[in-house]
Amino acid sequence: TPTPVTVEVYKPVTASISAPVEVCYGNNSAVEISLDGEAPYVVVYNNGTSDVPLDNITTSTLTINDALYTTTTYSLVSVTDKNGCEAPISSGDKATIKVNELPTIASVEIEDDDDYICQGTTTNLIVTFTGNAPFTFTINGTQYTSDDNEFEMEISQAGRYVVENLV
Repeated sequence: TPTPVTVEVYKPVTASISAPVEVCYGNNSAVEISLDGEAPYVVVYNNGTSDVPLDNITTSTLTINDALYTTTTYSLVSVTDKNGCEAPISSGDKATIKVNELPTIASVEIEDDDDYICQGTTTNLIVTFTGNAPFTFTINGTQYTSDDNEFEMEISQAGRYVVENLV
């Protein structure tokens, strides 16, 4: 008589990687790896420089928070579940994060380079930024936002105009 054989079929393992498209210089990457299968998992990902192995992952979402200073591509190298089943990984399983330079105040000038105005007239304070708009900042403690790399504000009074707190 034949001997019966029992075969167990395990749930397939899947994995995906995602991340924000852009971050500011020095901000965290917030890369998410989504996992489906039988925990715990062994995950190996590449952070753009080297492979990083992580053992005993018991959650279905893994978040990687690295401070970024250059545009970086993260990719999945391998994912294995508790049964030894491996997720199919393709060359498209990657997430590239563009790192934008920090905004700076490039210049603060008075229109026409005059440091005076006649009583009853006005001139413009011109602030120029580097980086990617929008820019939020204060002038003498009042908050402003500019959707452009140049901001103009009409002034009619003598005084000191301090531009600061740029974000």
